[in-house]
This record gives sequence, C-alpha cells and structure tokens, in this order.
Amino acid sequence: MNSTSAAAPSGSDIVVYFTGGGPVQGGSALITGHAPPSTVTYLAPGFAGLYQADIQIPTVATGSHNLILSVAGTTSNTTAVSTN
Repeated sequence: MNSTSAAAPSGSDIVVYFTGGGPVQGGSALITGHAPPSTVTYLAPGFAGLYQADIQIPTVATGSHNLILSVAGTTSNTTAVSTN
C-alpha cells in the first residue's frame, strides 16, 4: 500500500484498482478477450467489476500528489499518491 511511509519512487510502477470502468462487452473500449486500448487498464482477474491500472510514476518532487483517473471522459474521485 502506498503511503507517506511507503512512498513510490519516481519511475516506479504502481497498481491502482478502481470500479466504475463501465461495460466490457459490445461497443466499449474495454472488451473481454482483447488488448486494452492503452495497455495500462484492464479487468482485475478474479474480481468482477474491479479494474486495474498499471501506472508509471513520472519524475516528480517527493511528496503527496493527486491522482485522478479518467475513463471515457468521466473522472474519478481524487486520491493521493506519495512519492520519494
């Protein structure tokens, strides 16, 4: 778990789980059995309705930074990511 005492270094990869990614069949950008459009977001295996985004931390200053995901133009609530 990311926290101020377990911060992610710049350039490292973090895993973010979220809900509300929308349908994964039909006209959606996320289709079961197909590669995701950006290769970073996909369904979390074994967890119905749970999505996973693998995100690389850019070069940023040490501290707490806001993370907001956007799926099909809808933005998530804001959460904090600690970096070092």
